[in-house]
Amino acid sequence: MVATIANVDVKQKDAEQALAVAISCSAALDDADGDEVHGVGVAFPLMKALQNVNRRLVAANSAESLLFDVVLVTTDERRRRQNARIVSSTKHHGLEVSRFCFSGPEDFVASLLENRVQLFVSAEPEEVSRACRGGVLSALLCRRQTGPSPSEQLRVLLCADDFATTPAGPAPAAKRFWSQLSAMRGRFGALDSPVSISVMTAHGGRHSFSDILATLRSAGLKADEAHCLAGAPRGPILDRLRPHFLLGDGGPRP
Repeated sequence: MVATIANVDVKQKDAEQALAVAISCSAALDDADGDEVHGVGVAFPLMKALQNVNRRLVAANSAESLLFDVVLVTTDERRRRQNARIVSSTKHHGLEVSRFCFSGPEDFVASLLENRVQLFVSAEPEEVSRACRGGVLSALLCRRQTGPSPSEQLRVLLCADDFATTPAGPAPAAKRFWSQLSAMRGRFGALDSPVSISVMTAHGGRHSFSDILATLRSAGLKADEAHCLAGAPRGPILDRLRPHFLLGDGGPRP
């Protein structure tokens, strides 16, 4: 059974235009004892970055409809019983969550599809794998960094090695996500943008990398940075870029 609670304190987004991002509750909020407010989790910088993008978009155009629509998702029975405290905790920390979705493990993918989620983000590999198998674009939060990801700029990194063996490029769901994200990025200039998109390949040379970039451009993706590592370790580039999450291969390796 899926129970979805709309947040009356947050203006609801246009479902046809918004980019819905679901975040695992376990990543958004830490556990708390008794009646205490939940502390912030590892997804806090990501959630604040999403809010900042929305704020900048609305500041530039009060009628803007291409916005992030954040959904908090949990399948944990104990947290489902704490739904009121979860809602109040996000408000306490200034997190703008449009909807709270409480479901059982068997309804997890259905809850994402019902909320028209275009990207699911979690710190748990098993959750990410389950959402991927259900046809939902998913990403694992990046943790291998010298410092936390920034909260003022959304940083997305695409590991595009798989596209070297799939000439058709990204799947339709991924194409829509990248197209909308690129459209958001296009609302801002080259400097002081609240969105940064980077592409990276871990293997292959510059010729295959050029083909991959051409494939991504044809799918609507416009990147700020492109890195061809050609077999070099990717740890240093992750430490420099400090992305919130990495798409394309399930997340950064330790």
